[in-house]
Amino acid sequence: MPVEKRANEWSILRTVYDIEECTAVEESERPDFLLTKHGHGAVPFGVEVTELFRDQADARSVRHPDYLDALFRGAPHMHKDDKAALPLSFMRITDLDGNVTHENMPGIFTAARSESDHRRAIAATIESKGTRGYAVEGGHVNLIIRDRYLLSGEPLPDEYSVTALLSDGVREALVDSPFREVYLISISRAREQVVRPLVQLMLAERFFLFGKAIEGALGRPGMDEQWKYVQAFAGYVEGEALEVEVLDLDGLPVAAYRSSAVGLSREWGPKILDFADRHAGLPLWEWRPLDGLTDAEVAACKQFISDSEFLWGSYGTPVEPADLEFPKTRSVQVVDVPREELPRRAGGPRPNDGAGADA
Repeated sequence: MPVEKRANEWSILRTVYDIEECTAVEESERPDFLLTKHGHGAVPFGVEVTELFRDQADARSVRHPDYLDALFRGAPHMHKDDKAALPLSFMRITDLDGNVTHENMPGIFTAARSESDHRRAIAATIESKGTRGYAVEGGHVNLIIRDRYLLSGEPLPDEYSVTALLSDGVREALVDSPFREVYLISISRAREQVVRPLVQLMLAERFFLFGKAIEGALGRPGMDEQWKYVQAFAGYVEGEALEVEVLDLDGLPVAAYRSSAVGLSREWGPKILDFADRHAGLPLWEWRPLDGLTDAEVAACKQFISDSEFLWGSYGTPVEPADLEFPKTRSVQVVDVPREELPRRAGGPRPNDGAGADA
């Protein structure tokens, strides 16, 4: 029985959003949903949802769960392109002693694709969705991608490279997109779903690697106050087309970009703020005199960052229900940054649900 399109879209939406926290959730077109959260005023924001597959043949095999079984029983392919994408073979299966256990068993073998191919597909999905044009009066639009590129699920190790995740065009696609946040839903081999906010990860990755470059690569003197780090970071990322806004959080600056902000606490602990689809509600930081990085220092930072990677650990604990073929579990990102990756001393940051709380 085919998977109903709207039911699948609701499943993707609920994997990221608790709709009980919303005063209104409406089905729409371009974007797929309009949400209004409690305390968000009367202004809705949009959510576009999609699924990523290696190709349309994989998509058909998921949306029509009986498709592969029908092929094995001799039914024709649903589409002419599926003959090449889902080639039917017949196998002889033997045990370790060479005895035949199965004769003429049907199966499908497809060529493996690289992690780079996978990331390029994510980037292409962001780019394609970003060109559709969305109309949400007074509000923003987020994108949710349920990643079905590997139908058997991903290994999702305890530690992964954020830098690698953002490579092969993903970072550029995020910067050029109109979306305030892009949520990537990955599916583990145990069929659990993991949600990662890519824009927030991109901002955090650049902030931590910049801090490490300043102290490790440049050894720049005078960076003895938190505001100097944040102002220097804001100036640096302008060259990477990240238009950050420096805001004042209880007398300390934070660098805000779309859905999130990064900064340092008074104890030099890194913090990540998630504005949770609300306006930041923070005043602008009053800029202070600070010598900017020289061209040579900027070049040294870029080289250091290009040679480095940012690792985060722990995908989180399943906490919320999901629908359709997945178990009732969803994972949220829980950040545990290795100590050596931090700009200074401190424990790892954790995303917060609203501006103003230390990580």
